[in-house]
Amino acid sequence: VRSSSTSTSSMIRNKVAVVMGVANQRSIAWACVERLLNSQYHVILTHQDRFRDKVQSLIDQHHNHHKERATPKILGHLNCDVTTDLPLLFSEQIPELLHHTTDLSSPSHSNDDNDGTSTAEM
Repeated sequence: VRSSSTSTSSMIRNKVAVVMGVANQRSIAWACVERLLNSQYHVILTHQDRFRDKVQSLIDQHHNHHKERATPKILGHLNCDVTTDLPLLFSEQIPELLHHTTDLSSPSHSNDDNDGTSTAEM
């Protein structure tokens, strides 16, 4: 929800989303990251360890493309196996990244199958 009296920097500062399951540039989760950034959300993303290098490359490309402008940022990326890591992710890792942010919005999870297809939940 946007307020006409809210400044752009205030909106950017207060909107944060967590996107889970980023695998590569074709994953639904990465498309969600791009859409959220374009909608003035900061983003925290998670990935499986096997996708760490691909995800880091996507983050680097985003930062290099937007380094001159004051845009929403990818606040961090975390290795996460949703079958075992969710309690730690939400009790410690995300709060640590958000120590300056108070509004967490729009959780999203993408499940990339081994055959390259994806499904997403929002």
